[in-house]
Amino acid sequence: MYTVGDYLLDRLHELGIEEIFGVPGDYNLQFLDQIISRKDMKWVGNANELNASYMADGYARTKKAAAFLTTFGVGELSAVNGLAGSYAENLPVVEIVGSPTSKVQNEGKFVHHTLADGDFKHFMKMHEPVTAARTLLTAENATVEIDRVLSALLKERKPVYINLPVDVAAAKAEKPSLPLKKENPTSNTSDQEILNKIQESLKNAKKPIVITGHEIISFGLEKTVTQFISKTKLPITTLNFGKSSVDETLPSFLGIYNGKLSEPNLKEFVESADFILMLGVKLTDSSTGAFTHHLNENKMISLNINEGKIFNERIQNFDFESLISSLLDLSGIEYKGKYIDKKQEDFVPSNALLSQDRLWQAVENLTQSNETIVAEQGTSFFGASSIFLKPKSHFIGQPLWGSIGYTFPAALGSQIADKESRHLLFIGDGSLQLTVQERKLQVQVSQPSSSHMNSYS
Repeated sequence: MYTVGDYLLDRLHELGIEEIFGVPGDYNLQFLDQIISRKDMKWVGNANELNASYMADGYARTKKAAAFLTTFGVGELSAVNGLAGSYAENLPVVEIVGSPTSKVQNEGKFVHHTLADGDFKHFMKMHEPVTAARTLLTAENATVEIDRVLSALLKERKPVYINLPVDVAAAKAEKPSLPLKKENPTSNTSDQEILNKIQESLKNAKKPIVITGHEIISFGLEKTVTQFISKTKLPITTLNFGKSSVDETLPSFLGIYNGKLSEPNLKEFVESADFILMLGVKLTDSSTGAFTHHLNENKMISLNINEGKIFNERIQNFDFESLISSLLDLSGIEYKGKYIDKKQEDFVPSNALLSQDRLWQAVENLTQSNETIVAEQGTSFFGASSIFLKPKSHFIGQPLWGSIGYTFPAALGSQIADKESRHLLFIGDGSLQLTVQERKLQVQVSQPSSSHMNSYS
């Protein structure tokens, strides 16, 4: 019999999810059996629910969607910190919570993993600030509600919450007849009008600059941006909160802009631009040198997932993903000005005292193509984000949420998502102590082929 659990798993697989993380519990065991029985999906068990949410976050940064499973109450609350990080940094993660049967919930029974007050919606309410959509499934609404919340996931690129009672997971359902669709915004501002403004501004500018951020990565638009820059030869920089959103080997890639912490020539180039095109950027303290950036909004068009600005005038209800993709259709734009000299030097071994500069210079020289650099927030992140990445490389950090210990399970999740990319983790002992228990459970799952072994520093 085809069930609600089957329907949910089919929809997750449609999103590209091939592994589900989590911790077993008596309210999710039947659904877990459904996961394990599938040939197109794998179960990855975790040491605890927080690590499961971190691993799902890392998986979503690489696969562009992820899911994890917990039990009701005690399990989901252990995971909420990781889910909040995914929400803050725009990662499409599905949290599935196995819960008591519909009868038990409707009758307000005092069962374990509850507050013994008969209210089974407390924990879903606690998730409201850190999820784009939530649902408590019933046998009657399950397929419609699953599609609704997953459509919100696609649109917002933020986590969603699915409460799956034991009996509902086993209830009969019909297979999906149509592909899952994201909800398209109702356009008040013509997308073509925005594109025309961008094209006109780029043609008229003598010192343009493109700045990209993390939302480009969230939507999987890195190749689109790279193609646009390759075509137009426009100077481009990224924030550290958005590193690897463009191919850093492009001649016009200038490096990382971070307010007063930027390289002086890069800072001057960016801040003296006569037109700024900002794509998917969120200006946070850690990515602007503690708000020391000087970017003239009167000379800027900025586009984000939910809103944007054209020369300081707010716009809403446009299709962010479609607009970024449509940049490739712009014509008559070719930058012929100068770039800046990049600070890239070969590392020469010596007996000199080891400094931060020399350490990261050595790392940059030793990195290879098709690697994923994962850097814990703090010294590791700010150092690693300064290096120039090789072709087909990816960067993972958490500069906004900044939860210590996050990167170790996130690196494992990302490695599972892309077994052909060698992952290099930079993390301090203190942070590692919070999540190192995941090592024994994941060592076999996380290792790719012998030629692409993990490296943890």
